[in-house]
Amino acid sequence: MLEERTKLAFDSAYKTVARLITLATGTIAIEVSLLKDLTFGDSRSIQFFAVGSWVLFLFSVVCGVATSLELTGDLDLHGPRGAISDTDLSIYKKRTRILAALQILLFIAGLTLTIALGFVVLGSAAPKQHSMPWG
Repeated sequence: MLEERTKLAFDSAYKTVARLITLATGTIAIEVSLLKDLTFGDSRSIQFFAVGSWVLFLFSVVCGVATSLELTGDLDLHGPRGAISDTDLSIYKKRTRILAALQILLFIAGLTLTIALGFVVLGSAAPKQHSMPWG
């Protein structure tokens, strides 16, 4: 039987992974829906940042699914098969930590490109010359 603390750790880790997956897929959906009908002057940089962020978010989702499967596999091995003892069952296994860290880093990188995309879009939508109100 699992300790309550171990149950909470696995539940919390799984929920964090799921939230990042939801945020990544939601961000992709919003970007696609907002950018599909718009045209801007500097479309190459917009394409670079948009597609780059989508790819990073997609890899983040893949790492999140892998992390989730890793956590589930650990719980399964702890079950009736008994391959993992209570003392060895942890969310801090090396493979789990690597997958979770990759998910987080890829998500942050995708978010960074999304923010850069926002700056590029705002910069290309702004008028090129500003007229002064006094002349």
